Amino acid sequence: MEENIPKLDLQLWLDKELFQSQNKLKAGFWDLFSQIGNEIDTAILAKIHFKSKGIKLSKGGDLLGFPYHVLDLIRDFDPDRGLNIRILNWFGQGMYLFVHFGKNHPLSYEDYFFQNSFFYALSSSPWDYPDLILKELKTTSPTAAEMNSMKFHQYFKKINIECQSSNPKKMILEELKNLLEFFLLKME
Repeated sequence: MEENIPKLDLQLWLDKELFQSQNKLKAGFWDLFSQIGNEIDTAILAKIHFKSKGIKLSKGGDLLGFPYHVLDLIRDFDPDRGLNIRILNWFGQGMYLFVHFGKNHPLSYEDYFFQNSFFYALSSSPWDYPDLILKELKTTSPTAAEMNSMKFHQYFKKINIECQSSNPKKMILEELKNLLEFFLLKME
């Protein structure tokens, strides 16, 4: 009996230029995230959130079939008063800025986010990017009941780096600078 053997695209498999281009692109974004991470002052992160664990870069190869990179700042995921800032680079989907708060973080209800084009995440998991981005489980005007029902609070926005004339590093750093300045003002 012959087994069910999947049809393999052997021409694609042997397309060296395609794989080299993809790897070069992934390496370029990894370098970009490294440069951005190196420009962030960890003392400022500690001033914003005393439990800050600094900066971490990570990557994965398969989020619905697409690779991704993550740049995390602060990295405190305490369910009560934690805070994390994340840049997600999801190949094929875009680049996003996420701000994750524990349920009772004092800044989790700030108008700043809506005034700066953030969405409030309505997914039951902060890591369910397909629900948040593709199924658009988000709102710009969450009800009190929606916010009270959440185990965390998360805001996010797309960073539109797609234009060929854009400077992705400058755009990302500008978004982070604005967000960190907001946090620093609230700490005074």
